[in-house]
Amino acid sequence: MASLQKIFNSRLFRFAMKRVETPRKLEHIVGVYAGILEARGIREKTISYLLQKAMSKSASRFGFAEESLKEALKDPYTRKAIANILMGIAKFGITRPQKLCAPFMIVWNFTKQCNLRCRHCYANAGPHPAPDELTLSEKLEVLRQLDEAGVAAISFSGGEPLVNKDFWNVAKRAAEMGFYISVATNGTLITRDVAKRLKETGVPYVEVSIDSPNPEEHDEFRGIPRA
Repeated sequence: MASLQKIFNSRLFRFAMKRVETPRKLEHIVGVYAGILEARGIREKTISYLLQKAMSKSASRFGFAEESLKEALKDPYTRKAIANILMGIAKFGITRPQKLCAPFMIVWNFTKQCNLRCRHCYANAGPHPAPDELTLSEKLEVLRQLDEAGVAAISFSGGEPLVNKDFWNVAKRAAEMGFYISVATNGTLITRDVAKRLKETGVPYVEVSIDSPNPEEHDEFRGIPRA
């Protein structure tokens, strides 16, 4: 902890980080440090230089190769996560636990529409979307705002996200923007083709809920035969 404070709590480093207006811009600077993006002007060159010095000292202090760190930062989600942390350090300094500039992950109850009738459903989901659910353009605007705020990961929940007509468009756009995406699903709609499409869309993690190893108990709890 003391080592991190010495490296990242310096006045010069925090002053430089505060000159970056948004997490999105800092994310780009992290990409410059990783060697996959170009600096857009003298300010980004200067801040990326200071970031390189801080990261190099951190790697040396904790005994890992800086090139491995740069390789990890080629992943857009990792850049988002690091930018979030760095913005938190700029604003709050090194804290325990570390305060961030935005929630690291948000759980998005994407729809109230669901193909099951589970006893325990806190969303009171049903076969149809709620009348006041967001339009596709409004959902894409939510993505833009989350991106600008510095959120790194989105977990799609519901209802059942896979039954909603907008899910694929929004998930694809979220992946293109660099979010880490997970989906909480009842699993009933996942065929081989759907699993392949999830992978191709950019969804690396899917959580399937099972309420009992006994099929009869599970179905009785879920309210639908063969659930």
